[in-house]
Amino acid sequence: MMYKIEHTLKTLTLITIISICFSCKKNGDSDGVTPPVTPPVVTPPKLPSGVYAVGEVPATVMGIQTKQTAIWKDTQMSLRSQFVSAEDVVIQDTVMYVSGINSKGLYGAACYWRNGGLTVLSDTHTYPTAATDIAVKGNDIYVVGYTQRGINLFGDAVYWKNGVMTKLDANGRDATATGVALIGDDVYISGYYNLVLPKQAPCYWKNGVFHALPHDAYTAVATELAVSGTDVYIIGCVSGAATAVSPPFSAEPVIWKNGVLTKLNTTLLNTVTSHVVVQGSDVYVSGLSYGGATGLYWKNGISTVIPNSANATCIAVQGDNVYVGGYYKKAGDAANIYAEIWKNGSPTLNTSTPSAIYDITIVP
Repeated sequence: MMYKIEHTLKTLTLITIISICFSCKKNGDSDGVTPPVTPPVVTPPKLPSGVYAVGEVPATVMGIQTKQTAIWKDTQMSLRSQFVSAEDVVIQDTVMYVSGINSKGLYGAACYWRNGGLTVLSDTHTYPTAATDIAVKGNDIYVVGYTQRGINLFGDAVYWKNGVMTKLDANGRDATATGVALIGDDVYISGYYNLVLPKQAPCYWKNGVFHALPHDAYTAVATELAVSGTDVYIIGCVSGAATAVSPPFSAEPVIWKNGVLTKLNTTLLNTVTSHVVVQGSDVYVSGLSYGGATGLYWKNGISTVIPNSANATCIAVQGDNVYVGGYYKKAGDAANIYAEIWKNGSPTLNTSTPSAIYDITIVP
């Protein structure tokens, strides 16, 4: 009898120990090691989603005809600095950067805004300068453009990195920088340089090293660029006529992909390009036909015309939606132009204020 009692007690004790062990394994790691804690996903703050655009409106200040910066968020326009026109916009998280030209002074001066705070990049009383494009990576701000020597039309292609100006050599010739793209540690800048005027030739710089772009025309320019992976897309126009490309006569729109030139398809005469974006394998280019007095854009080389005497100055893409910014003339009002954003070819602003849009971007 005593044996049965002892055996029963031992059995109950063993069952209790096993239960405790299983309970420990259930509530903790089997090896006694605390599993790593997965940190929460932190989404960086950003500006409200929408379509952002920059440009200008005419203004009169103390009897002086000038320009005033205009910024659009979707269909709403707000006015900013007087004597300043906005040329390009880029948004990084909660910060909007805008490049432009400050005309308050003896000469126009390249400048940019950071959330409305104006930075003038050169003296407005020494020589004319202009900012044509802006790009931002981390804390570094790149602005490209040109400087003129004195009051003549000759000058240098330049870029400013965090306010410090660097001249871009074009084999010793006068030049203009028109666009900038930052990929990894590389800085790409598009532009053109002067030969014997009115002849000009397209080019680009990679990390400050000059590269001429091939063409078989009398004169040509590169107007902007975009980089996707290892592919470099540079847009521009070529002209066979003995005339400067501003505005061009007999101009044809072109794109260079990794240095190989392709003419963009159009039946319109005297057509130039203005802006390029790449989304996946699709390449979008905006432009203007002087001969057809209308704006247009290309998707992978196929053109779409925007009516109403439009000028397509910029383009942005989100998903299947194509947004083209620019301006147009209203019937019966030949003296003024009006800003517009076309979404898939349809106007969205219907503004009554004379104005123009020069660049557009999207915050998803």
